Amino acid sequence: MRLSIALSIAFLFAGSIYATAQQNTADPTLSLHDRVWTATQICSAILTNFAHWCAVPNLDFDKEFRSYLDRIMATDDRRSFDMATLEVVARLNNGHTRFGDKWLMDKYGAALGFEARPWRLHGL
Repeated sequence: MRLSIALSIAFLFAGSIYATAQQNTADPTLSLHDRVWTATQICSAILTNFAHWCAVPNLDFDKEFRSYLDRIMATDDRRSFDMATLEVVARLNNGHTRFGDKWLMDKYGAALGFEARPWRLHGL
């Protein structure tokens, strides 16, 4: 089985970076090698493709990423890795930049497959 972690970054056109490593999908742990390799792919994708730095002028991404590395290197727990990754990507404050791990969705609850929002008719 493969660990499939996707980071999508919108720049002029939507693009995706996929980090994959050999991993048993039933295993709730990730090796240090897989955690660091995936983190470097995420960092590279962000630094290469993220086009919205002006929207986060006070973000010290280097500082945030170092803190992220400290967190993911401290434990081999896959859920902790995913939560830390979601957090560092969320600091970019951009709806087009997201992280997803199918394992996390399968294990802890996936989206329903649709999105529901309140809808109002104009003039009513």
